[in-house]
Parts: sequence; structure tokens; C-alpha cells
Amino acid sequence: MVLPYSKRVAYGMARFGSSFLLTLISLTAFYVYGTVFALDWRLNGISLGISYIVIGLSHWLVGFYSDSIHTRFGRRKPFIMIGAPLLAIGAIFLFIPHFFFPIGSPDPMIQYALFGYYLLFLCLFRFAYGILLTPYQAMMPEITEGPERANVSSIQNVSNWIADGSGAFIGLLASTPLLFIAGAPTSLMLTIVFSIALIEVIFYIPTIVFVKERPGLKPPERNLKREMSVILRNRTYVGWILAVGFLSFTFAAMTNQIVGFLENVIGYSSIEELIIMGVAAILTILIFLFIWPLLMKRIGKRNTLIVAMILLAILLPFTLIIPYFPIPSIVKIMIYGVPLFSCMACYYIMKYVVPADIAHKDEIETGEARAGIYDGFMGVPLNVFQAFSAFLLGYIAWLSFMLVGSEILSYFWFGPIYTPTVIIAVIILFFIDLDPTLEATNEEEEKTKKD
Repeated sequence: MVLPYSKRVAYGMARFGSSFLLTLISLTAFYVYGTVFALDWRLNGISLGISYIVIGLSHWLVGFYSDSIHTRFGRRKPFIMIGAPLLAIGAIFLFIPHFFFPIGSPDPMIQYALFGYYLLFLCLFRFAYGILLTPYQAMMPEITEGPERANVSSIQNVSNWIADGSGAFIGLLASTPLLFIAGAPTSLMLTIVFSIALIEVIFYIPTIVFVKERPGLKPPERNLKREMSVILRNRTYVGWILAVGFLSFTFAAMTNQIVGFLENVIGYSSIEELIIMGVAAILTILIFLFIWPLLMKRIGKRNTLIVAMILLAILLPFTLIIPYFPIPSIVKIMIYGVPLFSCMACYYIMKYVVPADIAHKDEIETGEARAGIYDGFMGVPLNVFQAFSAFLLGYIAWLSFMLVGSEILSYFWFGPIYTPTVIIAVIILFFIDLDPTLEATNEEEEKTKKD
């Protein structure tokens, strides 16, 4: 089965709306709720950490059940149809806390109420994201063949990174990163919020309407214990989720710190500088989304990822000293930010391609399609790592506040503190073989066709 190019685009572009919302909230919520709303940094970190655990559990359970059900819409689409509007609802309320709470109130009762509000809607947002994205990603090996999967992944990643770049740019451009924090609530703010949320839902409609799952996929009789036993005996899969877990520990911190780091440490003196920074970030990521695959063909997926992550481990400790370089902030971004963004591009390419290859190979070897549980369970350890990352980040910011009266030290120190987990991930990558997966899958497919 060959997926027509128009349907590849329909599937790949779906991620735009959800990625835009995720980026805007991930980059800014931790910073805004801690600074503008003066939420205790420890409570901030706890909220963020719990939300990661929630999304991990939703990934796992939705992955299993989306493998097991059968409806007239298919196995995956019912979850997408539920998850897309739920994600929009969670995002709307995260955007408008100032409709319910005064800005920056030190009143302990208001603080704890804000903590509960933030925790509730952040967890709803993450839970909905798991409901939406797990079955969506599990569709990839079920609608594509091996040779076309890299193309579909590239379309998906281009859509992701345009969304990520747009979300990051808009968040920074506002100077009050959740866009709607400053000033009294207005009907215009609500209109903007609802419009952004509606865009997320609209982008999933072409996938729901036009992209069909491979015919003949019937849910087998399974139980969760047996499925877990199967996937955890896959050495490549276990090694991969460990490596990605340690990497996600660092990338979660980078994502949550980037706004504060740029605004308070790197600094920018004009809107022109900010525009240049945003354009440089987007172009770097888009260019390297095509450069990294070329390198993968020459030296393999594993070696390419190792090279990128070693570069990341070298760059991260410089957060401690680069603010003191006597050069303009825009130059700092060019010589420091561009290589960082290129490393992130490599990580996100692999994050989608490798699990799809693993699931497809397993399906060929066993005759059972379990892409959902493969993609879903990976979210459990990955988000546990991210939860601990958030707890640590909140504590570091709180400690900085205790020492100097602001969270400023956390922006300097997060690089050196989060570097060791990148090194651990690189060591793990040396012991797992990512490259034969797709080749082996294609060989098995040819053998199956001949039989």
C-alpha cells in the first residue's frame, strides 16, 4: 500500500495545531506562572512534574486500548476525535488564569487556589495530548510502508517545527509570554484564545476524514500483561526508551527555561533582534531537518544521533559563561543558539522514526499490529524522566530565589546541571543497534510477499 502524497501531507500537517499549543504552553507556562503570578517555584515544579506523569499514563493506556478496539471509524480515530477538543479546552483555561485570579497576589489562599487551577488544567491539557497524539503516532506504521515513512516523518517534522517556531516566536514577541497576561481581561483576548484553540482542532480534520488505516487490521485478543511482556523483551526498544528518557530529562529543562534564558540572560534590545532570533531558529531547524537525514544515510541513524548529542553535551555547560561574552546578544544567539537548535532537530527526527520502525518490524515478525502499545508505553518512562526534571527545575529556581531574590541563577546553572544525562544517553546509544531495523523490516516484507 502506497500512501498518496496528498494524504501524506494531510497526515503530516495535523500536528501543526497541537504542536503550536504545546510549544506555546511548554515554553511559557512555567516562566509566567512563576514570575507574573508569583506562584511558589516549588509548587510550579510540582504541577509541571505531575502533569508529565499524567501524560505518561495516558500515553500508555491509550496506546494499549487503541490497539485493542474496533469501531466503524477505525482503531485510532475515535481517540483523535476526543483528544483534539479536550486539548483545546485545557489550553483555553491555561491561557486565561487572570480571568479568575489577580495578577501576582501574595495572598496564600489565592496562591493555593492558583496552584490547584494550574495543576488541574495543565494535567487536563497533558492528558488530552496523550489521548490525541498516541493513536495519531501509532497510525504511521499502519498507513505507510518503510520506504515512504521517512518522507511522511519529514512532512510531520516540518509541520511541527513551523508550529514550534511560530509558538516560540509569538510567546517571546508578547514580552508577557502567555500573550494575554497583561491588562484587564477583554472580549478580544477571549476571541484570540478561542481562535488559537479552534485552529488545533481544524488541523486534525483532514486526517480524520481522508486518511484511512491499512485494511485488514483487526484487534487481536490481548491482555495488557502479555503485551508488556512482548515489548519489554525487545532489546532495541528498551535501550531506546532509556536513551530517550535521559535525553528528555534534559530537553524538558531546555524547553521550560528557554524563555527566561533569552529574556533575562541573553537579552534582546529591540524587536528587530527578536525577529532575527526567531527567524534564525526556524531556518536552522528546517535546514537541519533535511541535513540530518543525509548524514544518516552516510553513517547511520545511531551514529548521527550520537554526534548530535555529543555536540549538545559540549554546548550546554556554556550557559554558565556565555552571558559574560562581550558580544551583542544577537551574535550570542547565532554562535550558541543555532548549534543547539540543530541538535534538537536531530533528536526530534529520531524520536518519531525509530519507534515506528520498531513497531513495524515487530508486526512483520509476529503478525500482530501493536504500534499503539509501543508508542504509548514509551511515554511512561519518558514522562517520568521529565517529571523529575520539572521537580528539579522548580527546586533550582526556588533555591535561586532564596539566595538572590529571583530565579536568575537557574538560567545560568541549568546547562551544567542537565548535561550528565545527555552523556548517559550517548553511552546507552553505543549499545543499541538502530540501523538494521528498517532494513530488516524491508527484508522481512519481501520474504512475506514471496511466501
